[in-house]
Amino acid sequence: MKENQFDANDPPTAANPLPRSGNAPGMKLLRGWMRRTLNERVRDPIPAAERADMVAIERALSASLSTATTSELRQAVTGLLNHYPARPLSENAAAAVLEDWITDLRSYPADIILAACQQWRREPNTFAPTPGHIIELAEPIMRVRQLYLRMVRDALGVEARHVPERKAG
Repeated sequence: MKENQFDANDPPTAANPLPRSGNAPGMKLLRGWMRRTLNERVRDPIPAAERADMVAIERALSASLSTATTSELRQAVTGLLNHYPARPLSENAAAAVLEDWITDLRSYPADIILAACQQWRREPNTFAPTPGHIIELAEPIMRVRQLYLRMVRDALGVEARHVPERKAG
């Protein structure tokens, strides 16, 4: 199963951005390392015995930032908007609106988008969101994942590398 497979009962949040790995040894090590001062980090690098756990978390965090596919975004947005009655749109207009959503959300992982959609749906909103509403809910989770990835790479001494986008599908 994918590291960032969405679980509606345990969605990613800013407090726990990677639920499936939140209690993993490497994540606990990372959180402890992040609490250290800069001097402590320089003086006491990651011990060799713990390095494999940190490498595993680096891989999980890197994979967790893979962007959603077009079909994943289409499914998430359509599912969310189906909860809110709207005026009927022509087929062309509906397709254009959906493409705007996909364009606006394409830099986010699918599980973060699904978590943001779920959060919007569960709040007492009586109107359909805009992509900006979903981005506002998704962004804190994304920022924490990116921070954790930078920190684990710093701990491991790994050069930051670009996370390639998944192919649209």
